[in-house]
Amino acid sequence: MRSLLLVALLALPAFAGLDVAAEETDVQLGEALQTLADFGRMNLVLLAPAEQRIQAPSADKPWSEAFNELVAQAGLSMRREGNVLVVGAPETMKKRSGARYTMKRVRLKLVDASAADAAELVARACRCAPGGLSGGAPITVAVNDAPADQIVALLRDLSGATPSPRPVAAKTCAAPNTPVAELTLRGTAIGTATPAALFGDKALVGLKGCVGKEEVVVTHIRRDALTLSNGVDLLLGGGSFPSDRPRTRAVPISETLDFIDTLGASAFRAHRKAIGRKRGLLVFLRDALGFTTFEEDLSRTADEQLWNIPYALAAQVDAAIIDGARASEAQLKNAPDASQLHSPELYDAWLARELKNSAAFDAAVEALLPRLEDELKLERLLQEKKTKTVPKNPPPALAWLRAELANKPKHLKRVEAIAKGYGGEG
Repeated sequence: MRSLLLVALLALPAFAGLDVAAEETDVQLGEALQTLADFGRMNLVLLAPAEQRIQAPSADKPWSEAFNELVAQAGLSMRREGNVLVVGAPETMKKRSGARYTMKRVRLKLVDASAADAAELVARACRCAPGGLSGGAPITVAVNDAPADQIVALLRDLSGATPSPRPVAAKTCAAPNTPVAELTLRGTAIGTATPAALFGDKALVGLKGCVGKEEVVVTHIRRDALTLSNGVDLLLGGGSFPSDRPRTRAVPISETLDFIDTLGASAFRAHRKAIGRKRGLLVFLRDALGFTTFEEDLSRTADEQLWNIPYALAAQVDAAIIDGARASEAQLKNAPDASQLHSPELYDAWLARELKNSAAFDAAVEALLPRLEDELKLERLLQEKKTKTVPKNPPPALAWLRAELANKPKHLKRVEAIAKGYGGEG
């Protein structure tokens, strides 16, 4: 549904270039407001039912005017408080005071969390005293980079909870009698102090806190999940996955290019150059290296994926080169800057070879070999306390270099020395 709203709302002039499909003129209030708030880099707190359906905003309006149009159409009022857009019934909004919020900023995300535990979560993340809450309905909300005292005030209004003194902090060990697989992560908060996580509306933990009767510990807290020392990620709202699960997904290059080409000149104006660079890179990957898909970073939002170059592309390009990719001079005419590939030494060598530029090839190899030598040293250091040997299989780039440097004894000698270093031979 969110992607359909994106298509409909991109018809606004701030995101001009796409036509509104007729079947997308009827949208859900909460999702439509959230989509517009995300484009405006604003937080949204909706103090009213999100499910009601309304007509999509008319075209030829900036996002802020479209936002106001939706609010008015739903019979609600809006108040901007810093980087938070608060929307609710007029009588509810009149009760909100014009308080000045000054505490440390926190990033918070909750799924069906109790107001009391949510307030304690915020206090832990900022290591401050924004006040406690008691009673009220469970809360589902996301607020990014807002003062802790403002967040607690919003939690109070969202849940209907009543203010209370800040409770005594929960014990460090979370749910010590519950199997980890049965824990439900209800919220995460990241601030200037230790990040905190909330389990099943009962227990709060900080980074490295004890969790569950298996006595595993928290090693990393993110907004949507946390990683445990047993190799499991607990997902916000319930569920778990192995911590080493893929963080990327395969995206057809043709679909991404088609979408970028539908954007008008004013869409994502601040990122137009970055979007153009990514488009050029994808065209190059398709035409010169034969890619049909690329690995997109799942940790980024849909709009961020339009202009960010995924780090996984470097490994993809290396793999294609090692597998024997070839390109014509015409295809390489508009080759992207190597810096976009994050780890460009092998790419530089391949590009110079394809362009038959011997001097550039030698320079690229001179830059690549020290990196491979450093990788060997690092592998030795990492394995020293374990097996005292490094992996038996050298990196694939060495095999590629061996073939390419057959007539360059000076460089080939260094390649062979690195290769012998693997498996404890060097």
